[in-house]
Amino acid sequence: MIQAVVGDADVVSLKDIMEELSLKQTAAGEARTAAVQLLRDGYQPTPLDSGR
Repeated sequence: MIQAVVGDADVVSLKDIMEELSLKQTAAGEARTAAVQLLRDGYQPTPLDSGR
């Protein structure tokens, strides 16, 4: 989800992250921020990592 829009993480709504990961708003924001940073640092998720 976030990998597709790493240039603009706000495209992935906190609501979507909250629902997908069963998180509250603060935790969803932290997860989104961490995911974006990992991707910017060069992390390349495998199909297993991304659930596909």
